[in-house]
Amino acid sequence: MKRTFRGVTYLIAGLAVGIFQGCGSKSSTTTYPTSTSTYYTHSAAFKAYSTPFGTYSTHNLFAWGNNAFGQLGIDSTSTATSPAAVATPSRFAGFSIGSNHTLAFVPFRNTSSVWAWGYNGYGQLGNGTSGSSNSSSIPRGISGLPNVTAVAAGGYHSLAIANNGSLYSWGSNSNGQLGINKGGDASLPQPVWDLIAGAAPFGNVARIAAGGLHSIALKTDGTVWTWGSNNNGQLGLGDTSDRIAPVQVTNLPPGRVKLIAAGGAFSVAVTGDDRVYVWGYNGFGQLGQNPTPAAPAAAVPFSSNPQLVTISGFSGTIKAVAAGLDHILIMNNQGTIWAWGYNGNGQFGNGVTADINYTPTLIGTFDSTLQIDGLSPILAIGHHSLAFQGRHLKAWGDNGSGQLGNGSSTNSSTPVAVTGF
Repeated sequence: MKRTFRGVTYLIAGLAVGIFQGCGSKSSTTTYPTSTSTYYTHSAAFKAYSTPFGTYSTHNLFAWGNNAFGQLGIDSTSTATSPAAVATPSRFAGFSIGSNHTLAFVPFRNTSSVWAWGYNGYGQLGNGTSGSSNSSSIPRGISGLPNVTAVAAGGYHSLAIANNGSLYSWGSNSNGQLGINKGGDASLPQPVWDLIAGAAPFGNVARIAAGGLHSIALKTDGTVWTWGSNNNGQLGLGDTSDRIAPVQVTNLPPGRVKLIAAGGAFSVAVTGDDRVYVWGYNGFGQLGQNPTPAAPAAAVPFSSNPQLVTISGFSGTIKAVAAGLDHILIMNNQGTIWAWGYNGNGQFGNGVTADINYTPTLIGTFDSTLQIDGLSPILAIGHHSLAFQGRHLKAWGDNGSGQLGNGSSTNSSTPVAVTGF
């Protein structure tokens, strides 16, 4: 199985077999595929409803798209091209979508606060088991975690912030992405290691992001820390050496960072003065730099140092940032979205498809107040994107597994309405 998350090549190869992965039933003896072939090809959202007094989330979670390993959580392994209700055991407050698994959390409970479902090849469901046969098509609680305030699902690993600011991880640790200062996968939650404080848990974490094979944390003091795979400089540390515990990204400019995101093999940070910095893989222009300029010697295939992205016409403040496998979205406080990076499947939503777009493109205006996952008004998942517009959820980009949720499997380079939203 190819375990790289660096571009579109593996996804195209995977779509050919992905159409055969949608078969399944609600039987307790469900047989899951033995290996993965498509990544980040499912979606989820909280459904909201309007009243004369405003719009409120019902905290009902719906999911759609590829479901070979039960990553939709609908007690089935059948692909769903329209939203289906997750077999929710509780009123979730937030969720995160990984390559083939999903995480959700319920804050401040005495029982399980984090639930996971989908592919479990490396223990990313956190229930003490691993292997494809131990995947789950329904949410299962994770024991051993305190109350949680945020979760992040990566390629084959999972992260969670405890309400005291400490960080936990589990799943694949092939490149140190668990940050536990040692090798080996973990099928149960482990405290992320603080090298500076010795054996003390890594703490004061405000936000987290999980990439294909790396992880990012934003501390309450505005500093950014990274660990895991670094073959494309996605850790931002000035080199390409992997790290097995968090290391501070010290070559960001002075000023507090307020937002972070992790793509397949790149990372994003937004500073308090609304500057966007990106580092890591640049094969599709994710860094806002031309990866294939006229002079071959000046090519920018990746950068291990943060690069400032110039966003023409930007105004206001940046409210949200999202990173897919190879594209980036930002939204300002008025709801205007800009996008750059890979657009081969139409994931910009501007009616155009093109492989390389290193210049941020203004896409349009969407709703900035409605949250899709309990935290953000925009999501970039794999090679597709989600945002609310006119109080209705819209999706655009790759739809080979029905991840746009409009009842079809046809890609769309313009926003289409998600059925029932």
